[in-house]
Amino acid sequence: MSSSLHQHTHGIIGYEHKRFEYKGNELIIHICRKKRPLTAPNAKAPM
Repeated sequence: MSSSLHQHTHGIIGYEHKRFEYKGNELIIHICRKKRPLTAPNAKAPM
């Protein structure tokens, strides 16, 4: 749900929610970039 909230309210795409942290009157949202498999830009499958 948190990832969806970030995407719809702030346009943050490609990240996943890690945790919330409260410090005094502030809310800190910790996110990290989603891991993607490495691919060559013009790689062709062997025949």
